Formats: sequence, C-alpha cells, structure tokens
Amino acid sequence: MYNTNFDSDVFSYYNIGAGSNLLNDPKQDMMGSDISQDNLVSFFGRVNYNYDERYLLSASICHEGSTRLGVNHKWGTFPAVSAGWRLSNEGFMQDIPHIDELKIRLGYGVTGNMPEESYKSLSIMGVVGRYYDHSSGTWINAYGPTQNLNEDIKWEKKGEWNVGVDYVGLNNRLSITVDMYKRKVTDLLYTYKVPTPPYQYKEMLANVGDATSKGLEFTISGTPVRNRTFSWTSSVNFSFNTSRIDKFSNEHFQTDWIEKGYLSDGDLGGMNSTPLIRLVPGGKVGDFYLPVFEGFNEDGTWKFKDVNGDDKFTYDEDREIVGNAQPDFIAGWTNEFSYKNFDLSFSLRAVVGNDVYNVGRMALENRSVAGTGKNMLASVANSPLNDAAQASDYYLENGSFLKLDNITLGYNFPVKDIQYISNLRLYFTGQNLFTITKYKGIDPEVDMVGIDNMGIERTRYYPAIRAFVLGLNITF
Repeated sequence: MYNTNFDSDVFSYYNIGAGSNLLNDPKQDMMGSDISQDNLVSFFGRVNYNYDERYLLSASICHEGSTRLGVNHKWGTFPAVSAGWRLSNEGFMQDIPHIDELKIRLGYGVTGNMPEESYKSLSIMGVVGRYYDHSSGTWINAYGPTQNLNEDIKWEKKGEWNVGVDYVGLNNRLSITVDMYKRKVTDLLYTYKVPTPPYQYKEMLANVGDATSKGLEFTISGTPVRNRTFSWTSSVNFSFNTSRIDKFSNEHFQTDWIEKGYLSDGDLGGMNSTPLIRLVPGGKVGDFYLPVFEGFNEDGTWKFKDVNGDDKFTYDEDREIVGNAQPDFIAGWTNEFSYKNFDLSFSLRAVVGNDVYNVGRMALENRSVAGTGKNMLASVANSPLNDAAQASDYYLENGSFLKLDNITLGYNFPVKDIQYISNLRLYFTGQNLFTITKYKGIDPEVDMVGIDNMGIERTRYYPAIRAFVLGLNITF
C-alpha cells in the first residue's frame, strides 16, 4: 500500500488514506490506516473483617484515571462496602431445627465506565468535504472541525444496592438464595445535537442521562432423593429484571427521545436508518416504537393505524409503543441423576414475555423485496402483501421460548481391578437440542446486551448450532 500528495506531513504513515493518490485511484480508495492510544491508571485497596464467623464486613475503594476523559474529570473514585450477618451461628438459633446455615447480606458499590473511543474530549479537525479541481483533474480535500471540545466528559457511574438471604437446611439437602437489587446509572454518555454557533460542530458527546434497573433473583437447590444407589439433585432459578430511563436532558443538552435499533442496508436494502426502538424519560429500555398494522387493503397494500388523527399515514408521526424487548422473567431448571454407575443431567431454560422484531420475515416474506427467482420464505405463498417493505408491528413477534440447552448421559466403568487406571468414564452430550416457541424466525434468543440490537433478529444473524459429543475420560 502506498500513497502520495498529502495535504500535511503531520500524519506520517498513521493516516495513509489522507493522501490524494488513494482518493483518485478507484482500485485503492478503500485502503487506510490509523492509530490511537490511551492510558488507564488504577489504585485499589480492600479490607476484609470476620468476627467469630458471625459478622462479616468487606470494604474496598478504587481510584482510576483515564486519558479518554476530559481534562476536568480525569479521575474517578469508586467505593464498595458489603456486610453479612450469619444468624445460624448466634446462640439463640442453635435450637431451631432444619437450619444448617442462615445469612443476611447487604451491599453497596459504585463502578465506572468511560467512552469506548479515545480523544472524545478533544477538539478535532478533519476532512469535511471535497471539491473537484478541473485543471488538475483531482479531488481536493476541505478541512474543518469534526468534533467539539468538551473538557467535562467524565466517568459514567453505576451505583448498586443489593440485599440477599442465604439459607441451607435439612442436613445440607436444601438451599435457597434470594437477591434483590436496585441499580442507578448516572452521567450516561450520549452524542447530542448542538447549535452552530456557538459550537463549532453540530454534535457533542456529553454526560447527561440517568437510568434505573431493579430486580429480584432467587435460586432453590435441593436433593429430593439420596440413597446408596440413587440420587437426584435439582436446581431452579428465576430472575425478574427491568430497566427504565430516568432522564437524558439538562439545561445545556436536550432531547425528547433517543431512537435506536436502526435498520441498515445490510438488513434490508432501502431501509437504511429506519429506527425500531425509542427511549423516552420514564419509559422502559427496549420499547419498540412502530406503526400499528391494521390489515391489508384489497390490492395488497399496507393499512396502518392513524395515530395522530390527521387522516393520513406517515412513519414519523403515526407510531406508538407496541412492545418491549425485555422479558417478564427468565427461568432455569437443572437436574442431575445418578443410579449405580450411570449418571444423567439436563438443563432447561425459559425466557418469557419479551418481543422480538423479525427482520428476516420483513426481507424474505415480501415478493417486492425478494424479487422473482430468488430465495424467499415459504410463507410468502400465503401472504396477501403486494407493497414495498415497511417497518411495523406486523413483524414484531412473541419471543418467549423454552430450550433444552444440554443433556448428558454417562457411565463410570468399575476400574478398581484395572492397574494404572483410577477412573474411566464414557459420556454422550447433546447441546441446544430443541426450542419450544411461537416465534417464526431462526431463533428467538437474540442480543439483549446492546441497545442498538436489543430484541432484533437481523438478517445477518447466525443461528446457534446443535452439537453432539461422544467422549471418554481416563484418569491414570
């Protein structure tokens, strides 16, 4: 890779795409190079205290500095403290039957998050346009501001309270764990639109938003049967979690909503920059904000709800909240059996109450999108649709599912009479064996971490594999 005719030698070879030779050579115009650097410094300390196995205390503090942050807020301090009281070791609990251990926990801690990229607090110049010089037959770069200075970019902070109870009883055959938490995230980073002037560039990264998450999680584990030849251990867990936006505006930076979950040309040609999710103050994270499907006209065209009552449909004006990507609860059930030398285990997992947007149906269940002579879903044969692609709740589906994640059957060979071998086990494992769901797409288990993809099955989604493993473990 080579380039010539740079506007400035200051880039050296770190920005080789800035030269005009690549710009004017169609065979090489996708080549480029860049470099970035950031430093993180952390100081950490922790103290643990245990009095008579009854009163437990842990406290820590972390002091961190990052070059990614503004000059006024390079450093952040993140404390944490937790306390535990083991009631089962108190004298007044000794005569209570069926309690082997009982502990109450309380904790609070703060963690930090910084911008994903370096230099976001700095004022930056860059190429803002190009013009064609007819005399030389080349394109000429025009330079201007591409990022505003913000010396107040600081850590996003997450403060979380947690209250928990641990119980073990019936001679260690039953255990119950219950946790409740409330998490408050402050100073969320977002790129806001700003006026020019007084700002030099139209957008600016700033710490403004707040969000709250809370939940209840509990696990029950036990051994219902245990004798000389047979045992059964079972564990059930449930999680109820929800996240809401508290605010994302202040006196300097305002926005009524933030839209996420944008479609792209990679999902469906012509639908680039179509949002599926809207975040509003007081609303849940992952709210789908879409037109409401009301049927098809006789000619197969779309019919949508007139939300604003102006007797016509427009995508920007006639949308409302039609579902949410967050589940009502998540559950799991794990079982382990053993009979003589045989063992069997399996794990079931359920996600209930969430919605998934099926981009695959949107792209492949429409003749005008897929075209003739190309792959389409078989369901297109029964669809009356004869219109251009349109994002709506027509493609929003119930994403609840029950999965058998894995099952393992094993046999432990008797080896006490075999010299040099202390253990010999043959096993067969199946993973991702079946999914029970009403969802029509490839897999209802989609990304739930990033807001941009929350609850959306895109056309680039790669399905989870089903695997079978036959193995042999030998210990010498």
